[in-house]
Amino acid sequence: MRITKKHLQAKIDTVNHLLFNSTETHTIGEDKCWKPIVGRFILSQAYGGYDVCSYANEGGGEHSYLNGHGSAREANEFLRGFISALQVKKDLEQ
Repeated sequence: MRITKKHLQAKIDTVNHLLFNSTETHTIGEDKCWKPIVGRFILSQAYGGYDVCSYANEGGGEHSYLNGHGSAREANEFLRGFISALQVKKDLEQ
């Protein structure tokens, strides 16, 4: 099966929902400009590849979890494992 950006974004939304109960990655600041929400996960796309990142600061700085842009399949496998770990953690907390 081909992994598309739409598949990867759905998994990013799942991660944000499991961690923050929201899929929002930006908010409108007092100056009426969009600002990233620190800690929220995003999908970065460049150089023909994908990276799983989270916002590190309100200026839009990003922390990379794949250490560079890789294939869609690599990003998908990382997200699949990450989601499984988050669900296990959630189950253990109940």
